[in-house]
Amino acid sequence: MFCLRPRRKREVEKALKPVALKRGDAQTYLHFRFIACHLKRIPAADHMNSTNVVARINLPNMAYDPKDRVEVYAQAQEGLIGILL
Repeated sequence: MFCLRPRRKREVEKALKPVALKRGDAQTYLHFRFIACHLKRIPAADHMNSTNVVARINLPNMAYDPKDRVEVYAQAQEGLIGILL
């Protein structure tokens, strides 16, 4: 979710910083890094046959023509199946 409200913008900027979850003081066991992007601005057609599973799963969140909806969802489901195989 992206919002230009000042308070929400600070929350988003804070979330973009690398986060480490610690168990006690001993060691880091999870570390998250991610890239923020506007999925609705990315054309789904560019990733329909991608080998990137994350891109395939996010196809319904990307920009596509309403007439292509069934194909977009089908390709996303195939991406999910690719995780299982």
